[in-house]
Amino acid sequence: GSHGGTVMSLPLTASHRKHAAGIQDYMHRIINFREQVDFEVTFCTMLWLCMDPRRAYRNAEYHSRTKHQWARDDPGFVIVMVALISVSMTSWSVAFGPGSVWGWILGVTFAVCVDFVGVGVVAAGIAWLVVNGRAPTSQGDPFSYGGEAETTARATVEFAYAFDIHCNAYFPMFLLLHVSQYFLLPILISPSFFASMLSCALYGAATSYYWYLTFLGYNALPSLRHTELLVLPVGGCLLLAFCALIVRYNPTVASINYYFGEVVVEEPEVVLAAS
Repeated sequence: GSHGGTVMSLPLTASHRKHAAGIQDYMHRIINFREQVDFEVTFCTMLWLCMDPRRAYRNAEYHSRTKHQWARDDPGFVIVMVALISVSMTSWSVAFGPGSVWGWILGVTFAVCVDFVGVGVVAAGIAWLVVNGRAPTSQGDPFSYGGEAETTARATVEFAYAFDIHCNAYFPMFLLLHVSQYFLLPILISPSFFASMLSCALYGAATSYYWYLTFLGYNALPSLRHTELLVLPVGGCLLLAFCALIVRYNPTVASINYYFGEVVVEEPEVVLAAS
């Protein structure tokens, strides 16, 4: 009995050591990012996510064959995203914030730690639990392995890769809701039907594309089937945007008031003049 317990514990210990070494190496690269991070690959990936997202995941598949893991071992993408979000929230804080350094710090911290990292960790954790927590798959499972050994093979997903999928999907949404929305503010916060329509279209496109990139990320894994289910939320996002338009709900005004307090009211032009 004790001998069997020892044998069973060896693979688990080796796995833990591998993950611990990977985390240690990842943190080392973040600390020494100037020498350890390939920003050229990061910016190319960001460009592909906007213009040819399937190419980005073809590179992930190549990475899985050469380094035996789907997740990126380069923290460049996360570093760039944190920097971009920090700059963006600084601009938004200047326009609508309370004007204090503490308020700016809180805004940047919330956007980075909750909106970006927190949501990503939760999304990756749910995906990891749903896929990896299942018993050996069968033909009736929605995420079962497609192959001859369908009754014994187990579909798996790396937690780090699931987080990478969130990061990839977040970048185009960031461009739409942090950057484009900022420059369209004079139009978006005006009390008009066109402003509500443009805002709903912006949020509908951003959230829909987020789910589409999420689908592409999991669809790249050969061990998963029926990943097209991840496209279903796209319809929900578009339907919500349409319903919001019918009642003349303006997501831009709502998000500004959520992050910075009730700063956009019935006459937003006065707010712009004051800012």
